[in-house]
Amino acid sequence: MLDKLTPDSFKGILGSDVTVTVTNGPDLVLTLEAVNVAVQKEGCCPPEGCRAAAFTLTLSGPDFHQVPDGIYDLNFEKVGVLTGIYLDNKANAPGGDPDGKKTLPQTEKQDDIRVKYEIVFS
Repeated sequence: MLDKLTPDSFKGILGSDVTVTVTNGPDLVLTLEAVNVAVQKEGCCPPEGCRAAAFTLTLSGPDFHQVPDGIYDLNFEKVGVLTGIYLDNKANAPGGDPDGKKTLPQTEKQDDIRVKYEIVFS
């Protein structure tokens, strides 16, 4: 099933919930924030067996309940359950936002700080 997924599989569900199955605790509900398509250099083609268009998904979740980097089953609205997906927790990731967090405007409560996650399809 993973080889059939394209960026278009997810563009129609931006803003929807994604449930992460956590075996040793409560499940985590993330929000699908963005679909990012990799730009390929002109004249360059991917190695055999790779996707024609690599892409990433950016998700966000609450700061107070996180999961570490790892392999999880993820339930996407309309797409269904994807098993064995590597989810990269960007909190404390090097480069870019040093906290891997998106801070909401000052008017928002501290509980509304969101942690970024990324999934790579290549």
